[in-house]
Amino acid sequence: MSAVIGIGGYAAAGLAATGSPTRGPLSSDTLAQIQADLHSAMTLELVAVADIKKGTPKANKNLLIALRQASAHLTAASTALAAAGFRASPPYNPISNAANAVNAAVSSRQPAKTRIAALHGATDFETKALALLPALAVAPSTTTATVTTPQTTTSG
Repeated sequence: MSAVIGIGGYAAAGLAATGSPTRGPLSSDTLAQIQADLHSAMTLELVAVADIKKGTPKANKNLLIALRQASAHLTAASTALAAAGFRASPPYNPISNAANAVNAAVSSRQPAKTRIAALHGATDFETKALALLPALAVAPSTTTATVTTPQTTTSG
């Protein structure tokens, strides 16, 4: 049975990765949830930067927790975009890049300065994604212009 679930999961992931066509505007609930996930990730990244600067063993433990939670929020945001049919939309790549930056900051082998720079880069990507998201919730204009021509009568 787990093989069936695994195959289904891979199929769903493959479908999301194909960049399925958009299904219309992003719902306001989905938009709000994605924005909340991005804001939460940014807050957790700021906490992580403070923990990196402290450098204590307890701060390092809290740092890993904050980074894992931030990564989970970014995954939720990108998954929600893909599930709504916006895998190929402009906000998806900055969210993906932010997740990569957070994952790079998890490595304790990197110097603190490099980890902090990666987290600042992640917040820059998230800010860009937040700026691009509202455009997905606006329905494309479908109005058409009608031209009327006055009838001319000829007498004669």
